[in-house]
Amino acid sequence: MVSHDPRFNQWFSSKAEKYIYTNEDPIVAVQLNLVLESFEFTKWGGKQTTKRDDWLVINDEDTYTVDNDYFRNFYKKIEGSTGLYTQFEATKWAVKAEEADKVVTLEGTTAYKKGDYIVSERKEGGDYYAMDRTKFHKKYQKKDEYLLNKENKKDKIHMLFIINFLFTAASTVTSALVPILFSVDESQVLMAIAGGLASVFSMIAVFTDKKLKKSIVTKEYNKGRDSSVSKPVANPELLALISDQH
Repeated sequence: MVSHDPRFNQWFSSKAEKYIYTNEDPIVAVQLNLVLESFEFTKWGGKQTTKRDDWLVINDEDTYTVDNDYFRNFYKKIEGSTGLYTQFEATKWAVKAEEADKVVTLEGTTAYKKGDYIVSERKEGGDYYAMDRTKFHKKYQKKDEYLLNKENKKDKIHMLFIINFLFTAASTVTSALVPILFSVDESQVLMAIAGGLASVFSMIAVFTDKKLKKSIVTKEYNKGRDSSVSKPVANPELLALISDQH
């Protein structure tokens, strides 16, 4: 069964499950502002057709084109970058393929194997694309699981905040006790204990503070870090073309 068969939409909508696109890795993209009607190339086991104003994309060293309307609906430019984009965190619908076949996409046709995933923006189907099962699981997560993980992360942040607050307060209090104990305890045993506890509390507070800051780093902060963001590999000709168009 292929995707232009009406029965395909019925099959898809009856089995589709909701997923969230969670991949934050940037892509290199340039719009094809060229005077052309279209051009064709072969990829993913089928013929692909690209029109004027579509986008040429490099994603995980994989090169392909994306329909202009689709690109503008689901991708955004990374602020301050040249030619770097990321896909919006969006809800998708997907079905695990029960047999090998081909699906009609916005750009042409894509072959898929049993166990790969057929994806659409809508539960009723349409504007399909297919993805290898391994790549799919790297980029998508079931919505229920995603929301649960998100809630767990919030709980973790709240717990770290409470622990950090308590040990920072304990460190401050025990440090303040040291000079008081020095004046009343000639043996200085209590002072030594208080000083040791203050040091331990302080180390725990510093550790939880680092964990807390790491946990609450925002996506935009992650994407904007030039030193740590993993950028796709682009050949010099493509980067030169991007620079010329900007």
